[in-house]
Amino acid sequence: MPGHLVCSFVQEKFEEVFMSIRAGVLKETRQDFSTISASLQDTSEMGKYLDRYGQLSGGGIGKKVQHFLSTGNIISTTGLDLMQVSGYTIVAERLNFLRYCAHFRSVHRGQFFMEVKTTVGFSMPCTYSRWRTMRIA
Repeated sequence: MPGHLVCSFVQEKFEEVFMSIRAGVLKETRQDFSTISASLQDTSEMGKYLDRYGQLSGGGIGKKVQHFLSTGNIISTTGLDLMQVSGYTIVAERLNFLRYCAHFRSVHRGQFFMEVKTTVGFSMPCTYSRWRTMRIA
């Protein structure tokens, strides 16, 4: 489900930002505990830590989601339990209307079938009326 995939992707990116902020604050706390603990009580000082360690200078999480939606390539540290890392979007070209509509009627099999190696025989993704994948031996 596409909504679940985007939600998992955004959740992972938020976790990366929070872990980066945590690691940065812990690093500075080890250097000078009394000054850092006093500055963390002030909310305006806390914003400085968010800016410094929050990885927001390159566009942040929004830029990463935009890259995912525009290219279809997912850049993930955990892998999100996915079988493929590319081919999640189909670029819709508006050359003519019927071809444009055909992009959305197609069943995208993904990168998985490009990398399948079988010992039984030749495996080819083909569909019939119930949209099941058949194996040709």
